[in-house]
Amino acid sequence: MSSDQSKDTVQFVTREDLSATDPSGATSPPTAAHQADVDEWADRETSQPALDTPTESEKPPQAYDPETGEINWDCPCLGGMATEGPCAEAFRDSFSCFVYSKTDPQGMDCVDKFMAMQECFAAHPEHYSDLVEAENEAAAKGEDDDEDDIDDVFEPEAPVPSRPS
Repeated sequence: MSSDQSKDTVQFVTREDLSATDPSGATSPPTAAHQADVDEWADRETSQPALDTPTESEKPPQAYDPETGEINWDCPCLGGMATEGPCAEAFRDSFSCFVYSKTDPQGMDCVDKFMAMQECFAAHPEHYSDLVEAENEAAAKGEDDDEDDIDDVFEPEAPVPSRPS
């Protein structure tokens, strides 16, 4: 047996190809049973999602839904920042300002809210010490590699101006 005979052959056919060809390869009008098979496979093809497209249940939760324009404050992606701790309100204010911002770059009109949120974090180290320490360490090293850092959630596209004294 040659190697060509031991391999399967893949053929891509259209619905029209299937309805015009019987299993032996001869062209003939389709039988009712054959047409039912063609219809069933065509329905399966159109009803199944693409392999690389996640289904609704597979998509990770998102804090902002652009279709509804609503923010899901309970989204696990926010890590409880919007619902727990003394700075939850400051977080919600800054996050909603950023999401709904129309400035270019986005969020430049929210600098005061972000500064207030960071000040709140610093004022409540009992709740946010890990976040504040990571921010301070990254600043000391001159880098920003902490994936839990709040700046990763609100990555500004331009330098944030300092707050007037």
